[in-house]
Amino acid sequence: MRIARAIEGLGWETAILSRSLQVETMDPDGVLCLHPQVTAKLTHHPWLACYWNPPSLLKGASDTARVHGEAFELTFDAYLVSGSGLESHLAGLMAELGRDPPPACPFMSARPAPP
Repeated sequence: MRIARAIEGLGWETAILSRSLQVETMDPDGVLCLHPQVTAKLTHHPWLACYWNPPSLLKGASDTARVHGEAFELTFDAYLVSGSGLESHLAGLMAELGRDPPPACPFMSARPAPP
């Protein structure tokens, strides 16, 4: 909800959708996926993954969930990453497939230095 409100604050239209038919019906300029380990890119639209979960999240999952989660992570057009460690991890996954890393944008809050 915070991200939807922030996007609306920019004057853009938002909708929280969970089905590919809903996305196709809305026909957005882009899709922001908050859980790229749970769902793969589902439509022809540009999909941006919020890549903020640690890779270890999938390590404790069942074999099926882990395999699907890792495969889903690799389907997106670009990524908002929450740190250099995740950016490196993603680049490593892409290298294993012989792919160039997709665009990755930092998605971290800047904290002022303590006085």
